[in-house]
Amino acid sequence: MRSGSLTKNCTTILAIIVTIWFCSHLFFVVDEGYRTALRAAWRANYGHFNYNMLLTPKKMQELHGMKRRDFLQGHNAARNSDRPWRKIEDMLETSLVHMFDRTDPMKGWELKKLGNSAWKNVSKELKLASKKVEVSPLVKDASSDKGVDMSNVLVYNRIPKSGSTMMLGLLYELGKSLGYLVLRGKYHSYRYFGKNDRPGLGYFLEQASTRAKTVYVQHQYYVNFTLHRQQQPTYINIMRDPVEHLISSYYYKRTVILQNKSPQQMTEEERRIVSEPLEQCVIERRLECVYYGYTVHKNKTDQLEFRKTWSPTYLYPSDVLLYFCGHDEECTQLGNPLALQKAKHNVDKNFAVVGLLEHLNETMAVLEHKLPRFFEGAQKLYRENSEVKNKNSMKTNSLSEPVRLALKKRL
Repeated sequence: MRSGSLTKNCTTILAIIVTIWFCSHLFFVVDEGYRTALRAAWRANYGHFNYNMLLTPKKMQELHGMKRRDFLQGHNAARNSDRPWRKIEDMLETSLVHMFDRTDPMKGWELKKLGNSAWKNVSKELKLASKKVEVSPLVKDASSDKGVDMSNVLVYNRIPKSGSTMMLGLLYELGKSLGYLVLRGKYHSYRYFGKNDRPGLGYFLEQASTRAKTVYVQHQYYVNFTLHRQQQPTYINIMRDPVEHLISSYYYKRTVILQNKSPQQMTEEERRIVSEPLEQCVIERRLECVYYGYTVHKNKTDQLEFRKTWSPTYLYPSDVLLYFCGHDEECTQLGNPLALQKAKHNVDKNFAVVGLLEHLNETMAVLEHKLPRFFEGAQKLYRENSEVKNKNSMKTNSLSEPVRLALKKRL
């Protein structure tokens, strides 16, 4: 009996293994057939194409062995800027990290208490620092009955690879002369905020409005705080040509991955993704180079997984629209027409300025005109420090015109 049962179990296990192998092999054959058809269609429409292999095995190994400054110029310049209230900023940024690290559900009064405690812990240092300078971020009438004044708060939910490192350095310098704190979010890859974190940030910013003139800077999607019965701060952002943004992001992400993970630590599939030329990604419609039909991750764990594993399998299509659309369900569905309409509405009604990287001189003029409390002197400072702060040496300008047009049509 035992022998017959063991044979039956072995047969079942073998059948499962064969089925899994067959399904995976079938998927590979179908996928390769699909890519072959795409290459044939492209060749028929545009003629011969050339995959420009920038990340050869030798180059990948070279990038992994380099220090960041060797291929990402000036990345830490803004971060290390000297400013009078740097200790206060560090303390508040740490408080924000601790708040976002919490996973237990919290009630409104608990979230409000967290925001109040964060600012209460720095009140003494803020007053002492303000006595040492002529222009201070301290809100003088914080103890009055005026309540929340969101004109003291500016939110820059910066889009990656769109001049944000340059803008951060500018804000740090202007903050010293105009008297405001610059708080930079340190929770990388977390952009779609959970149900606790949206109102939690709202309470934190409301507390800021009564205590210190503050600029909050973070790679995160737009948040409509009024949905939580909170006051809405002033928003700004800078965007760039969608095609140029994708090109820059494509190679930047790969240099960051190689900085943290060697090619030897990668699976064969991961090495294929990292070394894949952008032209191939576009022509064969790989995930990063399409747009419609993808749903953005909303789970915090999924969002943070990339920074834990540094696996290129977590590279996804452009999510720029969510920086203006926000957290509504339709916003997470890339290509949803309602998302585009909502993003346009928010830009029109809820953003004081949305600048363009290709027109930074004009952007600085508009920022200085519309928000002088935060940007007075921005044009002069930008002209004096207009060198590229975070240039990615892997970026290529050798894309063919048909590939560029295909990307433009998709984005």
